[in-house]
Parts: sequence; structure tokens; C-alpha cells
Amino acid sequence: MSATTMTGNPLGMILALGAAVVASAALAPRPTRGGDSASAAEELGRRLRELGRPIDPVVPPMPDRSPRAEGEPAPRKRDGCGDPRTICVAPGTILGSDVAGTWGNVAEDLIQKDFCRVLNRDCVEGVDVYFDESERADLLTLGLVRHNPHLHGRETELRKRVRSQSRPDIVSFAPPREYYEIKPLSLSGVPAGGGKLTQIAGLMADFRLPYGPGTAYNPKHTIPLGRSITVSGCPFQVDLKPTLATPGLLVYQICITGPWGVFGQGSVIVNLARIHKTIAETIKGAR
Repeated sequence: MSATTMTGNPLGMILALGAAVVASAALAPRPTRGGDSASAAEELGRRLRELGRPIDPVVPPMPDRSPRAEGEPAPRKRDGCGDPRTICVAPGTILGSDVAGTWGNVAEDLIQKDFCRVLNRDCVEGVDVYFDESERADLLTLGLVRHNPHLHGRETELRKRVRSQSRPDIVSFAPPREYYEIKPLSLSGVPAGGGKLTQIAGLMADFRLPYGPGTAYNPKHTIPLGRSITVSGCPFQVDLKPTLATPGLLVYQICITGPWGVFGQGSVIVNLARIHKTIAETIKGAR
């Protein structure tokens, strides 16, 4: 999506996202726990069209449902700064590809930790859970074989398959046995997530594995980076907003809460670009 489209009509991104999701809904994997694939595709489109709404800059601030009470509070009104409100966008909307890629790593790490917190899990990798990283692909093979004895003798075949990127970002070996893929809520991230879920579903079917698209982790909150940033003397909080878009697919946005009025008149994309450098430094610092 171009900056011109966002600047001229912020609602255009929402409408374009909805159209792209409908067009890519065919990439959604066939449900492995019953249900009709066409209805699953329609549900994916509906949910993701709804998720696009926070991008609209005229909406009121989102309800604060984050676990900030356990850490740093969200920015509050400071004299001369105005009232804070929240705007959420996909990382690629405002950041360069290098920084957006870094944010992808940060997002996966934060979501994986929140998964453990929300579900009250020990998250011992290879024992009750697997978190994906390219250099740890063999750990998924070991975990699957450990929990599924019928795979003995097929280790080499399985290892080759999981090394070829047919790996979820999260696999829960403990009940409920399920998996999740993590992608940005963007025009490229959504269809990529649908395609990845199709690959994963094929892996599960080919090796007769009992894991289905995840639903137990269904976050309704934002995840703070742990500290606020200051722009023009006013505080801004940068959070991650994960959402279960459809079973097995977790999408995320960057949510920035602060007194946007300090920038004066101007489009959302221009204001976001003006704090690009500070956001990038905050993202890199989160690692």
C-alpha cells in the first residue's frame, strides 16, 4: 500500500485490506476439526475486515485491555500535550523493510511469552511447547517424535519436511494440541499466513499428527514494550496488538498511544513518519 493511498483516504487501507482478505481467503487451510472450508474462508474475511477498523484515525481510543497494570502504565495526559489516543497499523506501513523485519522477530518473541502467561504454561521447549526459529528446526522434529511414537522410523523424512519451512511459530504438545502461525495484519502478511497454514495442515495430515489450528490463545489485550518514548516532550506508548484472526492464525499491529494533537494538522501517515526513527529505536531496544 502506498503512502499516497493512506494520506488521501485512511479508510482506503481498511477497504483494501478487506478486499485483499476476501481474495486470499481461498488460501485458508481446510479445517482439521470438522467444518466447511468455504465457511472458514468467509469467517477469515469477516474477522480480518473487522480487525482493520482501528486503523481509521477518526475512531475514539481503543479500550485499555492490556496487562499494563502489571508493568508500566500507559501514557497519561501531560500539560501542553493534549489527550492521548491510540492508532494501530501494520509495521510495514510506517517502517522500512529492515526495521519491519526486526519487529517481526520482536512480535513473535512477545507473543510467545504472552502465550505462556495467558495459558499459565511452563513452556519447556521440546517438552510441552515448540517456538519456531530457523536454527531450532530440529527441536520440532524431536518434540513431535517424542509425543507421537508412530513417527519412529520416519525421523529423516520428518526432519527434511520441517526444515523446508512447514513449521508453525507455536506448537503446543500438551493438550489442547494445536499450532499457531504469526503474521502482521497487512496486505502481504494475511495471505502469507493463509498459505503457511495450508502447508502446516499438509504436514499434519501427511504424518498423521493430532495437532489442529489453535484457538486456546485468543488475546484481547495489547502487549507493552515496557517503556514509553518521548516525542516533542510528550509521552507515547508503543505496544503490540495480537489478535486471533482465525483458528491457527495470529495477526499483529503496532499500536501507538499518545497525544497526536502535538503534531498539529496532518494525515496519520505523515504523523507516523515523523516518529519513525524513535519507534525504530524502541523496537530494536526491545530485543
